[in-house]
Amino acid sequence: FSLSRRFRHETYIDLNEVPASLADQLATVFSGVRSFSSSCSKNNIAGIAMVNSVVDVYLDRLCRLSLDVPTLCKSLSFSPKLTHLALDFDYYDIMQLPKIYSSSLLYLRINNAPSDLDWINAFGGESKDDGKLVFDNLRGLSVSHSNDMWMAVNTTYRRQNTHAMHRPLCKLVFPRLQWLTIHMCPSNGGILQFSEFPQTGLKRLELGTTLCSDFALVGGRFPLAVDNLVISAAIIQMPETRDPVYVYNSILDKVSTGRYGATIVMPFGSTIAEPLQARWPSLVKLELFEPTPTSVLLSMVPRLPSLKKLTVHYLVLDVICKVSRIGKNYLQHVLSHSIMELSLDTYDTSQDERFPWTVFYFVVLAPKLRLVAVPDATRPALRTFVNKHKAEYSHLSSIVF
Repeated sequence: FSLSRRFRHETYIDLNEVPASLADQLATVFSGVRSFSSSCSKNNIAGIAMVNSVVDVYLDRLCRLSLDVPTLCKSLSFSPKLTHLALDFDYYDIMQLPKIYSSSLLYLRINNAPSDLDWINAFGGESKDDGKLVFDNLRGLSVSHSNDMWMAVNTTYRRQNTHAMHRPLCKLVFPRLQWLTIHMCPSNGGILQFSEFPQTGLKRLELGTTLCSDFALVGGRFPLAVDNLVISAAIIQMPETRDPVYVYNSILDKVSTGRYGATIVMPFGSTIAEPLQARWPSLVKLELFEPTPTSVLLSMVPRLPSLKKLTVHYLVLDVICKVSRIGKNYLQHVLSHSIMELSLDTYDTSQDERFPWTVFYFVVLAPKLRLVAVPDATRPALRTFVNKHKAEYSHLSSIVF
């Protein structure tokens, strides 16, 4: 096949549809390629072979490479100009990696990294500073395990009950890291337990789904200061409590946040049992997916002085909220002096007439509120309440529904 010059800068080829016999032709057509990204089913053996055949052709010149299939390249090394690398390992079949120049990498994403990965030989060939492997210029690092691999790793870990299983053969050092993302890591922290991260200068730290609370700030090696902290985690199998509030406290107590503050996204399985224990002064965004009682919000929101955006996907109406009960002591009832965006939903807004009243209660008691998102069925009643009480609460005129 052939392609015109205008399409050679960026071309997408579905390797599930291309026969392996075209690999050599691809090398001729895209002779100037510097970036390669694969999209291929892991059940497609021929497609995986095709991906690796094409990568082998370009490996010595690529600056960016993203593979979503196991790497089975025959080449001995990646390009020394490689700056962006994304690898997907197969936990059950350890890959033979070409040599990677750790000093050239700016961004590295690793999924399903095996416990016995030889980091020294894979990244640079020799360690520095007495057993340390230093990624001198790395700015972004993402470490994750997919669901099936995560279960396999942790099942084996619990069976052997040893930290040695996931210990890399050297200490990993990231002196200039700015973005760190961690998702679905083993219960003992995996490679993170034996890594060194900068104590300052990190712009974003994102913690994804973790296994248990002893993962939180493993070994105290996490950054102590970060501009933006994002926790999108369901904390499960915690030894001391089922309430994730305690784990979030341990993280937010030890990590100071800068101008962008902290964000917590609590998916299904993360029910807040003790809202009064939440110590999250730097929290700016909170999103709750699990059914959340109104009483929990009424207790917790006043304790979040920096909260700017609140999203609740399933509000449980366990208490009656009516503006008429506020009376003259308005300031004593204010829930938040910081919230500017509010999004509330419940199981069936059309069947419960209390929901519009509850939403309006939150709207009235958040004087800095500017944007409100509610289901379509609730919007007419809410607008009626707002128009009726505009004279009493001046901020209602500035709110967009």
